Amino acid sequence: MTAARVVWATALLLTLASFSSALDVTVQQSDLGAVVQIDGQLFAEYRTHYKHQPAVWPIIGPTGEQITRSFPIGPLLPSEKDDHPHHHSLWFSHEDVNGHNFWLEPKSNTDKGNVIQHQEFLELSSDHNQATIVTKNHWLAGKELVCQDKRTLVFSANDHARWIDFTIELKALDHPVTFGDIKDGCFSMRVAGSMKANAGGTLVNSEGLKNRKAWGMPATWIDNYGPLKARPLG
Repeated sequence: MTAARVVWATALLLTLASFSSALDVTVQQSDLGAVVQIDGQLFAEYRTHYKHQPAVWPIIGPTGEQITRSFPIGPLLPSEKDDHPHHHSLWFSHEDVNGHNFWLEPKSNTDKGNVIQHQEFLELSSDHNQATIVTKNHWLAGKELVCQDKRTLVFSANDHARWIDFTIELKALDHPVTFGDIKDGCFSMRVAGSMKANAGGTLVNSEGLKNRKAWGMPATWIDNYGPLKARPLG
C-alpha cells in the first residue's frame, strides 16, 4: 500500500445443520469493548484491547459451547495447551508490516513494542436480525504510526447457525506500507482444543486438502469441524 487502501474480508460460520428462522441479535458497549447477544444470551464480545491488539472472545457456538480457545484471555481448560499466548481467539494481525512484528506480544510490561491500538467505535448498531460493530485502529511501532485500519464486524444467527462477517480496510498514510510474505498473519482463529486437527477435529479447504496438507496453502475457504462435548460443530 502507498497512501492508499486495501480491503480484506472473511466470514466465520458456526453451524450445526440447515438454516432456519432469524433470532434477535443485539450489541451493547461494555467495559471491555462491546457485547453481542442472541435472545439475551452471550454470543461474542469484541474486546478493544487485550495485550497488544483487539480480539473477539469469547465466541459461543449454537450448542452453547465456547468455540475458540479460552486461554490466554480466559482460564486454561483441560482440552487446551498453554502454547502461543499471542493466539487471542479471533483476531487480525501480521508478523511483518514494514519490518515491524505485530504478531507477537511485547516481551515485557516495560517494552511497549508494536501494538494495534483501538481508537474509537465508529458504529454500534442492531436491527435485531444482525448486530454491527465498526472500529478505527492505529498500528503503532512505538510512537510511529505505521498504518491504520477500519474494521466492520457483522454478527447474525438463526436456530441452527451463527456467523460473523469480518471486513478490514487498511490504509497507508504518508508513506508506503508493505505486508511481508510470511506465514504468521492476517485473519486468525484458535479453535477449542477438541476441534484441533490433531485432537479429533478435521481441517479441510476448498481444494480438498485436509489437516497438515491444508496448512499454509492458498484456498477460498476453510472448514474446521470437530466435537465440542461430544456434539459436532464446524
